[in-house]
Amino acid sequence: MINYKVQLKEDIQDKIGVPININAVIATIESLGIREIDAITDYQSTSIEELAKTMFNEIKDKCNTFDSNLPEIENPKYFPLSDYLWVKTKLFVTKYPAGLIHQTPAFLQIFSIVLFGYSLWTSLEFNELQSTTVVLGVIIGFIVSGGFVQVIGKQISFYWNHQDYINTKSTINNLIENGLKTFLLVFIILFTMNVILNFYPFSVLIVMSCYSFLIGYLLLALAPLYPLKQRWISSVAIIIGTAISLLLKAMDVLPIYLTHWIGISLSIFISRIFIKHHLKFVKKNDLNHVSQDLKSSQIIYSNFNYFLYGVFFYLFVFLDRILAWSSNINRDLPYFIFYEPNYEIGMDLAVLTFFLMVGVLEYSITTFSKFLDYKQRSTSIESLKKFNNDFKKAYWRNVSLLIVSGIIITSALYLLITSRWGYSSLFNEQLKDIGLNVFLYGSIGYILLIWGMLNTLYLFTLNISSTPLKSIIIGFLANLIVGFVLSRFFYYEYSVFGMLTGAFAYMLLTLRKVLRFFTQLDYHYYASF
Repeated sequence: MINYKVQLKEDIQDKIGVPININAVIATIESLGIREIDAITDYQSTSIEELAKTMFNEIKDKCNTFDSNLPEIENPKYFPLSDYLWVKTKLFVTKYPAGLIHQTPAFLQIFSIVLFGYSLWTSLEFNELQSTTVVLGVIIGFIVSGGFVQVIGKQISFYWNHQDYINTKSTINNLIENGLKTFLLVFIILFTMNVILNFYPFSVLIVMSCYSFLIGYLLLALAPLYPLKQRWISSVAIIIGTAISLLLKAMDVLPIYLTHWIGISLSIFISRIFIKHHLKFVKKNDLNHVSQDLKSSQIIYSNFNYFLYGVFFYLFVFLDRILAWSSNINRDLPYFIFYEPNYEIGMDLAVLTFFLMVGVLEYSITTFSKFLDYKQRSTSIESLKKFNNDFKKAYWRNVSLLIVSGIIITSALYLLITSRWGYSSLFNEQLKDIGLNVFLYGSIGYILLIWGMLNTLYLFTLNISSTPLKSIIIGFLANLIVGFVLSRFFYYEYSVFGMLTGAFAYMLLTLRKVLRFFTQLDYHYYASF
């Protein structure tokens, strides 16, 4: 049976060496994502404070020596200024492409559309009703699965890092199973509402539900690959699924919907089979461990803030589209929500800015944490103010890089879109002014959104989940109010300003918390942020 306390003691020593006092241990435990409920269920302690006292005494007995300063590091690595700049440059060269590589599934869909007019779940052959059906299905798939995906990442990371493979496997299976059950519940509600309000024909709902279920299942199947550090499989699964789907489309023997569904199902199958066998053949040092048989409802309850954050994040991302598509300003709507190609093209192009900035996000997080362990161990307690200011400056450098990169990427995309060899050459038509304006303002919104995501990653590292949740909810409400008013009383494409306003609110609220975080020197110093 795994002894979580032994592993925890090693984690504490690895992060802060010999702790100065119990408060340092409490801060470190919380920075590892351990909550009061975890202290009770996983560590058999009545509270985090009691668990910290136990860990402090055991480490004290083991080391038998304490000082008012941090302990020396074995084989310390010193980073002269020239070396430090070289290391940061090297990190950017490696981490930026790595961040882009992790977006391979998304880029693959874009390239597939450009080259073949067809991807794993979209096609240029769709008419507006078909596009409405498919895209709404994809949106529902993202929103319903979003909370489960967030919890999978959080909880699986905990079990996997503690080499608890039994609970890792059971948690993955339970959360995916309950995620799929949630989809069925949503479909029951959707069909019931449609019977009463008659939003769409029955056949449209059937196709929409199939896309929603399969896309949601795909996201749930891919979610564990990140905490298991096997993200490359997601690219393999999507590439194979897309290739088979394209092959079936080229053979022209099946309806286009079926070619999509077969390709998505194959990607799901590959992901599920890989995870099953990966967990089966990893080093099993917990063969005698007895699973606690935790129910997914318990896991979701204990990670409720993270679950809601995942739901509201995707509600935020897709809200402006729903508002634009449901506005009847300068449009005749055959249905309650109906696809608007000019707006969708503009936002799809703006999403490219987001994807291309993910590499900068990964670099920023890596550089912030890369030297954190070294600096916290090599800084004396008298130099806490300088320590805090150094990392505050590092944060603003990363933010500056994020903004500058966003401006460069948006400008490059603008030139590509407006040039004669760009968008018009690829799709044999000129991008309308509506699409171009939506792209520009949408790109600004995505730059602000990814800045807020950077702040959220810092806060999640400290297990601070309430602020990101409140921030994304307020951002969603700002998006809804501004987007609704502008799209209903002015022009439908003005819903993009709702997204921009909401992203700004989300960024600003998380920024305020992050800046306060830098002022809490003693606590976050020992907690490794």
